[in-house]
Amino acid sequence: MTLTRKQLQKLKKEVYNKINAEVKEYESVIAATSPFHSFFAGEESINTAFNQFSRSMRLQMVNVDKEKTARNFHKRFVDELTQVIKYDKASEYGLDVLDDKNDEIDSLSNGMKLLDTQYQYEYLLRVESINLLSKLSFTKLKHLAYYENDDLKSDIGRKLTELCFKDVDYQTLLDRIDEEVSYCNNRIDNPNILEHFIQEDTNNLIELLKKEEPFYVYRGFLIDEDEYVRAGKKVDGADYYKQDAGKGVSYSLREEYAYFFCYLGLTYNSDGTTIDPDIENPIRYIPHELRTKEEWISYQQDIISQRIDKRKMKPIVCKFLIDPKQLKGFNMRKSEAEVNVLTEDIIVERYTIASSRQIAENLYKTEEQRQKSVDGEFNYDEDKVVVFTYTDKGRKYYIYANGTAVNKKLKVAKEQVKNAKLSAQGLLDAAKRAFMDASIELPDGVDAKVASKRWWDFMKSKPENILRRKNHSYLA
Repeated sequence: MTLTRKQLQKLKKEVYNKINAEVKEYESVIAATSPFHSFFAGEESINTAFNQFSRSMRLQMVNVDKEKTARNFHKRFVDELTQVIKYDKASEYGLDVLDDKNDEIDSLSNGMKLLDTQYQYEYLLRVESINLLSKLSFTKLKHLAYYENDDLKSDIGRKLTELCFKDVDYQTLLDRIDEEVSYCNNRIDNPNILEHFIQEDTNNLIELLKKEEPFYVYRGFLIDEDEYVRAGKKVDGADYYKQDAGKGVSYSLREEYAYFFCYLGLTYNSDGTTIDPDIENPIRYIPHELRTKEEWISYQQDIISQRIDKRKMKPIVCKFLIDPKQLKGFNMRKSEAEVNVLTEDIIVERYTIASSRQIAENLYKTEEQRQKSVDGEFNYDEDKVVVFTYTDKGRKYYIYANGTAVNKKLKVAKEQVKNAKLSAQGLLDAAKRAFMDASIELPDGVDAKVASKRWWDFMKSKPENILRRKNHSYLA
């Protein structure tokens, strides 16, 4: 018998009344997990409680009312954890609460990442000890703690990592993937380029897991001149296939992201400051949006080469073979196609010392795949369709044009900019004229304002059989 809407609402209310009664018994236990519980229990001072926040957060809250802030965060931690527990129970009763539950876990994670790593770790231990979250929800909360933490190389960061991937079984991971796919599909209607690749990576992971066969993953890292990637030589047998230097638990399904992490390692010091090049490349004077693909790569190659010399470390890209049943986690939301495996569960297939050119080429790939809008520096490929943005009377416009024609017109002007004979603004003015002269009309189905997959495919195609329309632009 099909229930009426009114009957369904009544049944749902009865279920939630039952859940509320069940969870009410654990109010004090749940409250005790809050990082600020000890302060409200009179067991520690407000300054001690406040020091649980990360240093950057404390700097932002110098002039706040500490007791009021602690009270608000205490309530937030208690309320959000309570709600996730209720959603878990609602799922057990067959209610469709997936989106609401995942939103609540995301919010709880966002609050947790404001804490210092030590206190994130302690908070997760307390949540684990009360055993009120489902295995699936607690696994997701732990994974988010790992993915949002920038202190993983410290001693406490390593302890947090161990906790986050401890006791993650294969079935829970498969359930997490199913939930993530449903959650994202409910929120992404017309995906931009970034979202498209997130979906593509997720589907790729699902296909790999369906096959239930070993597959390859990649990792990029830096090593000292006297370090070795492998734990032994070929004559040493099994040690030859074990990793020594550059260990970690994060890998990527896509090789280009291994090169991307080599770039990050070369770019930043351990304190987060940037390693600046000593010699400036004249391409830097060309506006980002007018750099061709080759100019962009060449510029980055020069900077990366200087950083390699400064760091005196070798950038390594390593290929590994893994058993899918050894997976401990995944994170597709950052568009890095990240999967997590313990070091002892991987086999070193091969590795290469990455050149500055290889890193720059793969950096271009990763950055252009992160686009959320048609504005940006990765839409000027000299032999493809190109786009230029300008404003007129406070309104923004896009001009689409034949890249080959535009580039011919701008070649001399770019050289003048590099030789300090023309300003960057002068080049932008020349670019607008060149784009207007070579402008085109977009085909049906391609939205000038949306960086969709259809738009991407058109932008990456050769400008053949396109409709030339001089002085044509699109209002953004």
